[in-house]
Amino acid sequence: MTDFSPTAMRARFHELRAQIKDIESKSAPFRQEHDRVAQTMEAKCKELAAKFKAIEAPLFDLKNEMGMIARALGGKTGKVS
Repeated sequence: MTDFSPTAMRARFHELRAQIKDIESKSAPFRQEHDRVAQTMEAKCKELAAKFKAIEAPLFDLKNEMGMIARALGGKTGKVS
């Protein structure tokens, strides 16, 4: 842009607005699909996380006990004779 008169700047403003509107109208269906898929995936991930968290709930205590035993054995946790 080389003409910085108010008239030229207004014209350029409206040209830019039209270009933006055109691009956004072309991308809108893909953005809507993306948002729909993201919501579906988020719901599925929350569902799966709840399932594995319920199954893995005992791991905290089990791993703590295992760690205490390993420390008591000085790290020598080889096979049981």
